Amino acid sequence: MIPFDTLVELFSIATERGLHHVAPPTPQSVAKIQRELGITIPNDYVRIATACPSYAGLLGGIGEDYEHDIHILRLNAAFHAEGLAPHFVLLDHGHDGDCDCWDLRETTSSREHPIVYVGLDGVRPCRDARFESFRTYIENFVVMNAASNPKPALRRRAKRMIQELQL
Repeated sequence: MIPFDTLVELFSIATERGLHHVAPPTPQSVAKIQRELGITIPNDYVRIATACPSYAGLLGGIGEDYEHDIHILRLNAAFHAEGLAPHFVLLDHGHDGDCDCWDLRETTSSREHPIVYVGLDGVRPCRDARFESFRTYIENFVVMNAASNPKPALRRRAKRMIQELQL
């Protein structure tokens, strides 16, 4: 498991070029989202969103800015209206038709819903990934993406950090 401080730094590097700025979560916004979507948002999601201002570079917003285009409630309303099955809860943006979703039909040994890939364009999925927890999902994301930052200093820092983790 990647130490949380390292995870936040790598996530920040991976998402720093994101153009979306959303509000950080509050206990009230998290409770409202959980109630409306019928899901418990994993603590690591809340911690990442609290610690990393660029979290909306990948994830749906979970703050009190409910009308923001990439707020998790708005994204789910829009995608469910377009045919996303009701047992899927979108956690990323999904605007390219590639959706990372919690599958509410089951609970994993981590007591979370698994995260699965759902392709909305009807073609075969570009990946068959399934993650048993949000933590494994987000760790995979940072390892696969942080070292691709276009800024040389950040790219080198991410590569060094990932090498030091000996993954």
